[in-house]
Amino acid sequence: MKERDIISEIQQGNRHAFRHAFTNHYKELIRYAYTIMKDDKEAEDVVQECFAILLGKPALWEKIKDIRGYLMRMVHNQCMWKIRERQSQEKKYEKYAHWANTTTYGGLPEVLRDINQHENESLVQYLMSVLTPMRRQAIELVYIEQLSYAEASDRMGISKNSLKTHLKLAMVKLRSLIHILLVICMCIRIQI
Repeated sequence: MKERDIISEIQQGNRHAFRHAFTNHYKELIRYAYTIMKDDKEAEDVVQECFAILLGKPALWEKIKDIRGYLMRMVHNQCMWKIRERQSQEKKYEKYAHWANTTTYGGLPEVLRDINQHENESLVQYLMSVLTPMRRQAIELVYIEQLSYAEASDRMGISKNSLKTHLKLAMVKLRSLIHILLVICMCIRIQI
């Protein structure tokens, strides 16, 4: 089957033609993505995301003249985006880790300085209990056991990007809960 025919068939929604393009290029794209990402799971994630985009948007195939060339460029661009995203996340996590390691009780709001050790442990247990199991495990592995992203993602059986997503979403949830708790504590203090 010629490339032009494959593209035409894919545009018409022929899943067999899509599968043909997928199987013909998948391994090569994984190898190429790996040379950029240096991680098997991330390389596989990138390639699968690219094919998912193409499967969900058949109109994109109208622009394609050379399937292999288009897929290689798409994988390259997706890898570059992932790397920029990873670097951005790492900077954010470094800032958070620095803040978490340097902040003492003296730097906390007054309402939180009055919490004793037992209450503090109970609060942490409660906050962790509201997270999904995957997010809780990600927080425990990275921030409590202090594993690297690679070690934590391997232990969880997910890619580093998935781990970072779990960490990011967990931190968003924890921040919002802490904010709510601070407001409640301040309201209680005002009433007393």
